[in-house]
Amino acid sequence: MLRIENHDGWVYGNLKFQHYWHSLSIVPNVAVRGYQMTQSDGGTVQEVGIDKNLTQADADQAQVQWLLQPT
Repeated sequence: MLRIENHDGWVYGNLKFQHYWHSLSIVPNVAVRGYQMTQSDGGTVQEVGIDKNLTQADADQAQVQWLLQPT
């Protein structure tokens, strides 16, 4: 059984997930790996609030995965 509240790397290492996204919420860092995408407040464009999403390699040098619809 996994104890998510542990946040010690062992927990995350045993999950099948490999790609993590940090939302605007206040959440703890992903132990060992870190985040591949981070969302922040991007301000407004023509009076519409937008989110700014930045991608990067995580601490294991894993890259963001993108899904494309075949043409």
